[in-house]
Amino acid sequence: MKTIELIIPNHFLSPLFNSDCSGLEDDDIKALDHMTDDMMTKYKCFHAINTRDDVGFLKYHDMEPYNVLAADCVTVIFDVGL
Repeated sequence: MKTIELIIPNHFLSPLFNSDCSGLEDDDIKALDHMTDDMMTKYKCFHAINTRDDVGFLKYHDMEPYNVLAADCVTVIFDVGL
């Protein structure tokens, strides 16, 4: 198993681990869908498997290219297969 680590805003943890988008705004759901589509295209496998509580509030994180604003973040470890 190969893993990667991405810094992700906390409010995306429930959708990534539990497939529960009920607390997200429509723009956040679109951003998450776009990011996961990009990762699936790049890696063919993309599953959140663990977190590290090591970051905090950040303006720049790995969801920033998808127009997600500054937020409290954590490092999320993803299984990317390979």
